[in-house]
Amino acid sequence: MMKLILSCLLVLSTLPLTAQAQNGGDLEWRVRQLERKLSFASERISILENEVFRTNPLPPPSPARTEVVCALVESGWSKTYIGKGRNKIDAQANVLSTCGKETNSSFCNGGKMTCSSGVQEPGVNGYICVLKDSGWGKVYRGEAKTALEAEALAKQSCQSANNASYCGNVKATCEAW
Repeated sequence: MMKLILSCLLVLSTLPLTAQAQNGGDLEWRVRQLERKLSFASERISILENEVFRTNPLPPPSPARTEVVCALVESGWSKTYIGKGRNKIDAQANVLSTCGKETNSSFCNGGKMTCSSGVQEPGVNGYICVLKDSGWGKVYRGEAKTALEAEALAKQSCQSANNASYCGNVKATCEAW
């Protein structure tokens, strides 16, 4: 855009002001002179652009942030709880609060908690996880933006149909889509 503005100004500044200047030879000379000036201006603009971007390069794009997810398998019944938040501390507080509302908080504090990083991988839309319960061998599924949340949702799906102990410590198989 800047090149276009400078080029237009340069063209306007070199146009002849009188009708006398528009005879045959003088016009060709002025056209050649205008072409040289445009070429010089274009080179200068390129040099300036290179200098600006060399000394002040554009920052790399930041990775897409998602909310942080924490999953907790409580120590009493191996039931799985999920908490989400803007950062890890917020997600941990939310999962402990959710767990504490449903069971004795000592089971929550003694449970195994894992949290996602909150950064979504480029090109990954989400995850699908499946698991088999350890009691009946039935398959349960979970789908979410992060593998951790998808696995926790699969465990919760299993736990809603079975005793939680059949599902809490079972490892799910996850795949990105």
